[in-house]
Order: sequence, then structure tokens, then C-alpha cells
Amino acid sequence: MNKYYILNLDPQATHEWDRCVLRNPLTGARPDLNEEIAQEIDSQAGSYLIKVNLQIEILEQGATPPRKTVWEQLARSCVAGVPPVEQTS
Repeated sequence: MNKYYILNLDPQATHEWDRCVLRNPLTGARPDLNEEIAQEIDSQAGSYLIKVNLQIEILEQGATPPRKTVWEQLARSCVAGVPPVEQTS
């Protein structure tokens, strides 16, 4: 069975869990690979020695967006709907 995911690698990410992110391209959810393996064996109780064949084929590579600091992101979201302030002299 083929599964499709979006892999985002960011070695400069602040948090370790954001350095390598695998997501479903339709829902954006992170896959639970344990659950997917359990589904393949029909979730029957027991202990299993399994072999997982992981074959990766890159279908498309997107450009890496420029990194923004948290402050830039916060400033952009705060200013998004705020009208300009008039200065009085």
C-alpha cells in the first residue's frame, strides 16, 4: 500500500521536534506509524516480529521558505488588521 506524506526538514528549527516533520498532504496531521502498522496486521493481539520496507521516492521538492523570527511573525499577525496610527504634532 502506498502512502503519501509531506516531509519538511529544517535543521535550523528552534525545537528538535520541528526539525523533521512528516505530515499528511490532505489533512496536515502527523501520521501515527504505529497505528498504520497495526492496521496492516488487522490489529490482532499478540507480539510480532515484523519487517518494514521503507522505500522513499521524491515526487517533488519545494523551495525552503525564508526563516522568520518569532517577533517578525508576531508583528505581522498583530499588524494585519490594524489601521495606521495618525500622528499629531
